[in-house]
Amino acid sequence: MHWALVFIGRIQGYEKCRELYLKNILGPLKAAGHTWDVYLSHNGRNKNDPVEKFAEEYGVRCWDQAEFNVEGVRPLVRLPTETGIFNYNVLYMYYHMHRVLKLIKNSGVNYNAILYLRADIFYEGPFYYAPRLEKNTLYCPDLRDCGIFNDQTFYGDVDTITRIFSVYDVLPDYAAEGVPILHAAITLKHHMEKLGITRIEFPLPYRFEENRRVGNWDWYALPPHLQHLSHLADQIVKK
Repeated sequence: MHWALVFIGRIQGYEKCRELYLKNILGPLKAAGHTWDVYLSHNGRNKNDPVEKFAEEYGVRCWDQAEFNVEGVRPLVRLPTETGIFNYNVLYMYYHMHRVLKLIKNSGVNYNAILYLRADIFYEGPFYYAPRLEKNTLYCPDLRDCGIFNDQTFYGDVDTITRIFSVYDVLPDYAAEGVPILHAAITLKHHMEKLGITRIEFPLPYRFEENRRVGNWDWYALPPHLQHLSHLADQIVKK
């Protein structure tokens, strides 16, 4: 099979994660006889990220760098940009899913599958690639986000991932329905249910690069009230 491997958002800390990426992501992919191309849609606001170096070292076929207009969606979430910067990062995630699809489509290459990855993750065990991809099925690690499902790394056939990545186009509808769109796991789960997509989970030990940064902010340097905003959607759902 021919795969499109996609990275979106930030690449901060990728240098530390690269060795395990080569061993545990690309190693099993190559051993199974697959081929791949790499794509990146990067946040334009993260001007200090070494994008060109990343593109060279990861063999990126095509990448772009674009800023997301947060003001355009602020009415959907009803939070002030100044105090909701961490929450808004999930909107960048949806936006760059949308953009990376355009890169893939414009490439003119026919792929069998799409694998969504993060550059700031230490993948500490060999990745599982299903010998046959079922239609309307998402394959993801069994380490769940907030007990829901894993939205950090997943794959599926091109049609399935294309439909999942279309979440950006329906955010206004989901906001109107009361879906907490600042919570990626909840929103993507809702989106998948709407589309009739099921999931298959597999074991995969991993951890985040400890000093990764959020946007142009150092997460660990943020005051507690801003860190607390990252859990706002969880609190809304629990209520």
